[in-house]
Amino acid sequence: MILAAGLLVTAAVACADKPVDPNNELPSGNVDTPRAGDLLRPGPTFVGGWAMDDSGVAAIRIYFDGHFRAQTIPTIPRPDVAKAFPKYARPGDLYGWNIQIDFATTSGPHTILVQAVDTSGATKDIGVVPVTGAR
Repeated sequence: MILAAGLLVTAAVACADKPVDPNNELPSGNVDTPRAGDLLRPGPTFVGGWAMDDSGVAAIRIYFDGHFRAQTIPTIPRPDVAKAFPKYARPGDLYGWNIQIDFATTSGPHTILVQAVDTSGATKDIGVVPVTGAR
């Protein structure tokens, strides 16, 4: 019990540089491409989807097999997302994102993980996509 309390204090101190807003919601989103089970061929691959948040999305991070590969931001209008989540929709907001990444895959199973980060730093995994590398 004392150890757990010590860990909580350590975590709170580590985040002390930015106040935590208890009303801030985690971002939400989806990875539209690639899809689970897709075959990744050598060369660039498009990774794309959408993300939104109550305070705005500051970054989309893409990881491949547990390693950071790229970062982007939402730059594409997605009226379908705004319509589906009117509570968070604001005029002029861009929710769609895509980026081309050369994963330089080896044959076999791989995992693409995508995270959305809001303007307050709250981070949420918005997609885990199992894919297969082809050589």
